Amino acid sequence: MLTMVVDSGLKDDLVLGEPTAPRFVLWGGGLKPVPSSLADLPFFDLMSFPGKLRAGFGALGLRPPPPDREESVEEFVRRNLGDEVFERLIEPFCSVRGGQM
Repeated sequence: MLTMVVDSGLKDDLVLGEPTAPRFVLWGGGLKPVPSSLADLPFFDLMSFPGKLRAGFGALGLRPPPPDREESVEEFVRRNLGDEVFERLIEPFCSVRGGQM
């Protein structure tokens, strides 16, 4: 994407985001902060308590991928960390045109 911007002659118009700025996700009709450190995890309200437990236990014991094919990022995250992690933390930053990937 950055190469396309430079090749198009738009380099001087490019505005980069502050890397340390907080990140937010639009969920449930409002902006929800995305945790920026492990200390934030118990207190953020973007995920349900069961979703947080699922992600935590999943992170402790990542399961191997199916042996017969490569899996997508979505399949990996859903299999290891749960649906909520993908839908609320990964998809908003990876989706294109209203959630279609």
